[in-house]
Amino acid sequence: MSTRRVPRPSPAARRAALLLPAVLFLACGSTSGTGEPVADLGTSLRDALSVPDPDSNYAPDRHDGFGEPPDAADAGPDAAGPGPDSDADPRFDPDAAGPGPEGDARVSPPDPDAAEPPPPPPVSCAGYAELTDQALVEVLHTDLHDTYRPVEVMPDQGGTPNRYTSARRRLFIDIAREARPDGTEGVECLYTGTFFPLAPGEEPTHDTVNTEHVRPRSTLDVDHDSLMYSHEQSDLNHLYPTLPGANSTRGSFPFGEPVSVTNSDWAPAFFGTDERGQQVFAPRPERKGDVARVMFYMTARWGLDLEDHEEAVLKQWDAEDPVDARERTRNDAVEAVQGNRNPFIDCPGLGAAVQDFAAFPPLDTNENLAAP
Repeated sequence: MSTRRVPRPSPAARRAALLLPAVLFLACGSTSGTGEPVADLGTSLRDALSVPDPDSNYAPDRHDGFGEPPDAADAGPDAAGPGPDSDADPRFDPDAAGPGPEGDARVSPPDPDAAEPPPPPPVSCAGYAELTDQALVEVLHTDLHDTYRPVEVMPDQGGTPNRYTSARRRLFIDIAREARPDGTEGVECLYTGTFFPLAPGEEPTHDTVNTEHVRPRSTLDVDHDSLMYSHEQSDLNHLYPTLPGANSTRGSFPFGEPVSVTNSDWAPAFFGTDERGQQVFAPRPERKGDVARVMFYMTARWGLDLEDHEEAVLKQWDAEDPVDARERTRNDAVEAVQGNRNPFIDCPGLGAAVQDFAAFPPLDTNENLAAP
């Protein structure tokens, strides 16, 4: 036979029972010399029971107003206040610490010594997450078209406005220039890693450093007098410094993995034939992923095709050589000049989400592109 345990009244309830007769006497029977009650019933009860005044600006105590607050560890499960399902308003303690691991709603002032939060990513990749194949390429193309800001055209050495020479100058002055640990400024060959020191504001001569089109010019618009070709060949996202000899060896050959090397003059870049007997060029390993993402960009930006075997190799390079800080820094620099970015750098994995990089009609035309 079980015994039913009768709950003990709380300390506040016991005090109320003891003090209630005195309170009633004070409120109803005691008068001043003028015959007026000393205090109304509400005031007397609040004073007697230490019940907070509802019009007060002070927050109520966490205990019943008498003595020291109970130790939370010894007070039992009902002493901690409203649980997560309670409708009661939480009590605010202005001296409490900030939010705890369990989601306490109290807020602490900011810590002036706390580290700055990391900057947000430059772009959101959320819009691409559910897309694949041509649907993804179409959205990428629209975004790249809409954010594209053509390079400001300056006169060339002959005084003629020239988009390509203007882009080349921005490449060497703003985009590709970097500083070595000893403070020396210069540019580095994409394919070999050879470094060329340059004075501040100096643009190298063509026989010293070439401007490589990672997407060969021969594979761009067939009309080399068109505005389409002018903009494609001047797109800073695929212009890189290279050694003249390495640039010449690569030529317009596709990228690939030589299994039989016929030219190692530019090692760690190699030229040779792949397993199919086709002549291919391979940049140094640490820049293979960079090259792949540039090629993906040019296809999505200008509606260009990628040959199936080269595409497969580039996707492999994209996976094996992930995006690094150098690529991100360059992407920021290109955006500052040209407006758009390479999304294959910002959102790793986009290249693998496209099954086939095939040609398509771009939004750009000779009628809507800026001249010259």
